Amino acid sequence: MEGEQQKNETERKSQAKLDEDFEHLASRALAAMERAGELARDIAIQTNTAIVMVRDGKTVWVTADELRRERAEAAAKGNEAT
Repeated sequence: MEGEQQKNETERKSQAKLDEDFEHLASRALAAMERAGELARDIAIQTNTAIVMVRDGKTVWVTADELRRERAEAAAKGNEAT
């Protein structure tokens, strides 16, 4: 019986470690996707091209002018908070 308890404890610890590793990797993957999206916006603005995005569940084209305007609005809001 003691061997079975030890086995269960080892499995529980292994699963906890897997869960922790998954959370870490998932958060890093999300951060990487956010950086990639920001880079895509930068390039669209620099090249004056539109990008395709999903907003409110719909696929939309967002022009470079719209991206610039959104950045300006976000910057203004950020300045208001300080």
